[in-house]
Amino acid sequence: MKEKFEELNIATVKVDVDALEGSWTFLKEQFNRANIPVNVMYPADLSRDPIILPEFIGPGDVLNAIAQAE
Repeated sequence: MKEKFEELNIATVKVDVDALEGSWTFLKEQFNRANIPVNVMYPADLSRDPIILPEFIGPGDVLNAIAQAE
């Protein structure tokens, strides 16, 4: 998967929700999720909606999200 991310220039970001004030509120409001992890893929075109992945993800889930984001 790492090679695919590098090939497509996909950046990964990990957020520590305990360190950021208001993180839980943001997760609830933006993604209707109150538990972690919340796995989200943002398309390069930020005018498009983010793609919310399942809580437990596998390679197929990530590849599907990449295809949706293109």
